[in-house]
Amino acid sequence: MTAPKADTRIQPVMLNKQETAALLGMSGDMFRKRRAALQRMGFPEPHPFLKKWYIRAVLAWLDGQFGLDAINSRSAAAAERELEEW
Repeated sequence: MTAPKADTRIQPVMLNKQETAALLGMSGDMFRKRRAALQRMGFPEPHPFLKKWYIRAVLAWLDGQFGLDAINSRSAAAAERELEEW
């Protein structure tokens, strides 16, 4: 009996326009129309050579939109102090 093969598929980290739009929960057409407004809000630019978006940059931008970047950057001690003061 042979051992099962390991999953060697590589998860892509660069997203095309359709994939980026889907990650944001919108159609490709809606993303095209709203892209300039998103970029004014700090949405990352696509890579200049690859013409694709880095998934971690998009996710970090989303985290920032919901205040999660501030939560993630706080120390555990600071969070505990805030809870005690509350």
